[in-house]
Amino acid sequence: MSEGIIKDLEKSGKLRKQPAGVTQVEELLREAARDLAEAKKIKDIAERATYLLAYNAMLKAGRALTTRSSWSRKS
Repeated sequence: MSEGIIKDLEKSGKLRKQPAGVTQVEELLREAARDLAEAKKIKDIAERATYLLAYNAMLKAGRALTTRSSWSRKS
């Protein structure tokens, strides 16, 4: 991501630096893996729930990526 975009997002209050440890990133990735495993188990039973779990897994993996690079969307 371009430094200019990051600085603009930080200046507008939409992005902030967040200290993060490896443990936090690993837990997010473990949760994402659990969500995907659960989605696989229920794929023939509950289609909507399968998509929701897979989507949540994607969000957690993305959060792990942004957390590791110490950037997080400001809440």
